[in-house]
Amino acid sequence: MEDLKNTNPERWKALHKLSRCNGFGYMDRETKEFIYTNNIYFEVIEGFSEYISRITTENIEMVHSMDGNPVFSSTVHLPYKTRFTSVIRQEENKQAYWATWDYANRRHLKGVFLTLTAPSHAGDLVTVNNQMREAWDKLRDLLNSKLARGLTYIKVNEFQKNGRLHFHLVIFGINWVMPIHLLKKVWVSYGGGKVMNICAITRTKEGWTWARKPPKEAGVQAPAGFLSDYLEKSMSPRSGALYWAFNIQFWSASRDIKQSPEKHETKGFWARVSVVSKKGKRLFQKNNDKAKAFFAGALLQTRKESDSKSRNKPKEKEKPLASFRRACELIYNP
Repeated sequence: MEDLKNTNPERWKALHKLSRCNGFGYMDRETKEFIYTNNIYFEVIEGFSEYISRITTENIEMVHSMDGNPVFSSTVHLPYKTRFTSVIRQEENKQAYWATWDYANRRHLKGVFLTLTAPSHAGDLVTVNNQMREAWDKLRDLLNSKLARGLTYIKVNEFQKNGRLHFHLVIFGINWVMPIHLLKKVWVSYGGGKVMNICAITRTKEGWTWARKPPKEAGVQAPAGFLSDYLEKSMSPRSGALYWAFNIQFWSASRDIKQSPEKHETKGFWARVSVVSKKGKRLFQKNNDKAKAFFAGALLQTRKESDSKSRNKPKEKEKPLASFRRACELIYNP
């Protein structure tokens, strides 16, 4: 299990419950309904709801200084917002997803749609899902080294009803990866599951569409719209619980095509200090090196050192103008 030293208490409890659970249930083959065999999933949702309820009453305390001087800094309180609670961030995330598809449209004409699943029997959910992340890293590195122009992709992460993670992957610029039996063998050797679906996609005037028979789950939807449903689902209060517990991003893409939300420029130095709630302050410990440097005066000191170095740098001796040199020669060297 990952280091939980600085994890919030609600997520800490959720992960410990998931580490003792091999799955939430099973799919009944006759009725096609999912049968829950325990309450772990609902307990995780409850913990997620408690986390959301708590942070909505809290503010993040920031300090700001135009020149990095902690003596003349000001304190600012901002609402505690995350990707699960901020409507603006969720909308920006969806816009970035569609912008990434638009960018891929301008560069590629063909692609492959791939679904990568988890093994059915591989231990508790924490172990299985961490194993899936490692398997994807290995497969990504392999494909990136084998494909002539590197791996260009969009990946959407989804949790099955049993709690296991699997990936929906679109690889652009190719219509064939490798023989399906070989790809399965590689994926299983990395720790993935045996079930794998693969379909070719092609770009038309209307956008991306299935080159042949689409996956059953897609119905009449195009690839981009089909994956966007999973993206919308992942942001819901109920489905978002597992993304929160396992700290999984909703989607990702290769650097060559990924479009990120526009960043707003800020002036001066900002440092995150603590969370302010009705119960008092809770100091940040994780990733807070900037705050430590700020209050130690290191940011200002670094700036002063760079200024002093530029001032103390010896100036080059100015060379006299050519016309002045000739005049001197005429006067003193007749």
